[in-house]
Amino acid sequence: MRTRPVVMLAWEGCQVLDVTGPAEVFSVAAALTGGDAYDVRIASLDGDDVVSTSGVRIGVETAIGDI
Repeated sequence: MRTRPVVMLAWEGCQVLDVTGPAEVFSVAAALTGGDAYDVRIASLDGDDVVSTSGVRIGVETAIGDI
């Protein structure tokens, strides 16, 4: 099975559940299929970490333009 990239876009003031919920679904799906079905990454507009509406900092791997 080939690995499919999945990118979650996080932005300043987003709701943390809107980013982490879908990321968790794809991560669990990957684990249930042997660990390599999905490559889940979190991106922001500029590649910097963002802070959600609840004040939780979300770590970002890359800028959306680099994908």
